[in-house]
Amino acid sequence: MATELTNYRVFIASPGGLEKEREAFRDVLRSHNDADAIQRGAIFTPVGWEITLRGIGRAQEKINEEVKQCDYFILVLWDRWGSPPDSGKKYTSGTEEEYNIAWDCYKNSSHPMRDIIVLFKTVDIRQLSDPGLQLQAVLNFKKKLEAEKILFFDTFDDQAAFEEKLRRYLALWTRNHETGGKSKVSDVQDKKDDNGLNTVELSALTAPVTGKVETESRFVRDAETLLKQGKLTDAEAKLVQAVISGVDLAAFRSYGNFLMKANRLTDAEAVFEQMLKIARDTNELSWAATAMANIGGIYRLRKNYSKAQVALKQALVLNQKAANELGAAYVFLWLGDLNVQRTRLEDAANYFQNSLRLLNKLESPPHLRADVQVKLAKALLKTGNAAQAQILDEEARKIYEQLGDKEALQSLKAWRKDALRAKLK
Repeated sequence: MATELTNYRVFIASPGGLEKEREAFRDVLRSHNDADAIQRGAIFTPVGWEITLRGIGRAQEKINEEVKQCDYFILVLWDRWGSPPDSGKKYTSGTEEEYNIAWDCYKNSSHPMRDIIVLFKTVDIRQLSDPGLQLQAVLNFKKKLEAEKILFFDTFDDQAAFEEKLRRYLALWTRNHETGGKSKVSDVQDKKDDNGLNTVELSALTAPVTGKVETESRFVRDAETLLKQGKLTDAEAKLVQAVISGVDLAAFRSYGNFLMKANRLTDAEAVFEQMLKIARDTNELSWAATAMANIGGIYRLRKNYSKAQVALKQALVLNQKAANELGAAYVFLWLGDLNVQRTRLEDAANYFQNSLRLLNKLESPPHLRADVQVKLAKALLKTGNAAQAQILDEEARKIYEQLGDKEALQSLKAWRKDALRAKLK
């Protein structure tokens, strides 16, 4: 018996230079159809100018008509904006015209347009520091989207990331087909903060390198102000200026952290690798340790836990050579977190104990010590040391009470209910 399929047409719009992404777009749709969509009664058909431009007639008008017949619209931009269409209208490129046609369709219920996605491919740091007219037009469009806050956009830094984002959107659209619902695009994107950056927990983002007061460059200070205002594109431009202006290692860390939070892991890794080289060349071992720890964090996000472990151990050695006990305490903490993920709980407990030992010695912030105590308590409980876990849990509770941290206390209470109480009674 034949299966009835609902055909959804997906249009991809892009200027020149993104041929590999357009080919990947067709491949991902085809593989998603075969692996998932068809068995759920849906099929996604790729549509684009390379399929449309046949026969006579105004090329852009024919493309626009295709857009009007599509259910989904994906705009991909890199370092080109494109050429003005031959219509004599207000649009500065054919891609811009297609995007505006898609928006008109989305707002008009007589058209099938269900969703609009915008993806930006990241560009080289040197290009960002001196954008030509084409790239500047792309950046201006990105800033326009930031200011409007109407449409979610995303970034990718390599083809694998592009393909993964496509799969997540296709999974969302397939789920919408199956349930008859309309889940939001934000449901498949990484959790963002108010500025559009990932809120994924990464200790390395906020850890100090040493106990010294660090002097930030003007560019970094300006970038932080722009980030608070939600102006990510302008903030990145400032961070790029800071990085290329010299060997400001704090700027490299700030830019690398920004890229990690934007989930641009390939770009972040390149920045931290450059930071690591400069720090080693100048014998700044604490900075080298910070760069290496962040590289380990990137491996961890990629779920390459063995490489993450190696990188973090190298960061630990660098901190120890630099006599940087605070840096070492943080790395012990990250190694503990990593080994929890790897379900190596005895190793995790040892790392947390070493971190706590150094933090107590350094009289570090009490909240940090309490957090590590809780992590250690959980690891000890799972390895059978319930009595010591209870002691640590109680010490952490007293610290949170003194600090008035109701959220931490609530979290601790929930954990006690689910785990500790069952073990101790």
